[in-house]
Amino acid sequence: ELDRQGREVACVPREYVTPRHYSDNTISIVPVIKTPQGCLVGLELRDLPAAQIHTGNSAIYVIPAFRLLRSVQSLDAAKEAAMHSIEKWFYASPRKAWELGGAYASSAGCTPELVYPLLMEIDAASAPDSRLTWFRLEDLMGNLEHILDGHTLTGLRRAQHSQKR
Repeated sequence: ELDRQGREVACVPREYVTPRHYSDNTISIVPVIKTPQGCLVGLELRDLPAAQIHTGNSAIYVIPAFRLLRSVQSLDAAKEAAMHSIEKWFYASPRKAWELGGAYASSAGCTPELVYPLLMEIDAASAPDSRLTWFRLEDLMGNLEHILDGHTLTGLRRAQHSQKR
C-alpha cells in the first residue's frame, strides 16, 4: 500500500498456486441458438462441492468454462480453443464466437485469474445430441435469483445486453 507521495505504508507477501500447463486465464462461453421464438442458452449441469456446502445440493447449472493452455496467447486462439472444447466436451457444433465484453477478474486480489467471456452461436441441428440443457434466455433472466454461479450471472447479463443491440 502506498501513500499519496508514493511511500510504502504497508506490505503483505502474497502467494498464488498456478497450474503448470494451463494459464491464469479462463474462457467462459454462453452457447446460444437463435430461434423464431427467441434465444436459447445452453447450460451445463455440474457437480460442485461448494454448492453442496451452501445449498445442500451439489448439482447446479452453469455456462461452460475452460482454463486456457499457456500456449494460447491471443483472443483469436482462445476463441478457436473454446469452439474446439464445446464440440469435444459437449457435442455441440459451434458456428461462430464473439467477445462478450471485456475480461474480468473472477476474484480480484485473491487470484490472478482473468475470465474472457464469449457468446457462441451453436448449430441448432446439433442441440438435441449435445450435453447441454437449453433454456430460453428470457426465462433465465426472469429467474436470476436461482443462478448461483458468478460466471453464469455475468455471461447471461452480458448476453441479454448484447441482444438489445
